[in-house]
Parts: sequence; structure tokens; C-alpha cells
Amino acid sequence: MSVLPDSNKKLTVYPNPAKDKITVSFENGTAEDGNLYLIDLIGRILCQGKVTDNMQTISVHGYAPGLYTVLYMDSQGRKAKKVLVQ
Repeated sequence: MSVLPDSNKKLTVYPNPAKDKITVSFENGTAEDGNLYLIDLIGRILCQGKVTDNMQTISVHGYAPGLYTVLYMDSQGRKAKKVLVQ
């Protein structure tokens, strides 16, 4: 099993905590070659999509309150951030 290194992309997730939506922004160059995932605490992928811009919005409306992981993966590696949904 191989382990992916951290991506060189700087990932910012806000607001945190969130109620209806979160915004994911990338600060180190374009992020258009990667994929974005929202994952719950037991590892289920709740939503996923191809990154098309340096700023993406994910709806968290209707998700149970708790801690989630926003995961970005590209050919260079991965980057993850935690977000609290209220």
C-alpha cells in the first residue's frame, strides 16, 4: 500500500463551524486537476466532485451535526481539513 504525500496546495475551509454551506479555497496555484470529497467520521464519502475553480462551495444542509473531513486529492498528493457542521 502506498501513502500519498501532502499536496502543495494551500486549502482553506470556511466558515468553521458551518450550518448550510462551506467554501473551500485554494491559494497555491490552480487546483483544477484535483477532486474534492466530503467524508464523515466513519469514512463514508458524502459528496465528491472535480475541482473546477480555486473556490468551491459544498452544501452541508441536511447533514447531521458533527465533525467532517474535506479532502482534496490531485496527482501531487492530498490535503485534508476538518469542519464542524452544526
